[in-house]
Amino acid sequence: MQLGIEFVTLTPLALKVPAWFELLLSAGQQVVPESFGKDEYMYPVHLPAHARITATGRKCLFLNHQKVSATAYQAGPSEPVELPPLEPAAHLMLFIATSLSLTPRELARAFGLNLVTPAKEHRIALKEEAIEPSGNGKFVINLSALLQSTASPLSA
Repeated sequence: MQLGIEFVTLTPLALKVPAWFELLLSAGQQVVPESFGKDEYMYPVHLPAHARITATGRKCLFLNHQKVSATAYQAGPSEPVELPPLEPAAHLMLFIATSLSLTPRELARAFGLNLVTPAKEHRIALKEEAIEPSGNGKFVINLSALLQSTASPLSA
């Protein structure tokens, strides 16, 4: 299955420099290196609600971002990557690292994910119980648990 992940803000977000976000997927116990995505904001920027902040499968500086309107910006779209087949008991995990100081509660309340496949795109809410902090600005999100709680939007 091909999958891309876009990290979006649910509320307007003002970023000060330097600000950066990184994403990486793992399927089962296997890291998917092609899924690595990083966005570095080299200038202060105001992102509107529902704007992409970063996405899997590419690395960008702020200069490469897309204009949503004359005054609003967002990160570029994800580049879907091929995931290895998952065993029934295996988990799909998303690793997030950021320069922002966030708690799991703040992450769940202010941000969401767009799951992108070649056939469709689906927004899912983050749930605090699916977010595990793993250091300053680092989080592991159990995507398998989120998908189960949203009736598996990626199934045909």
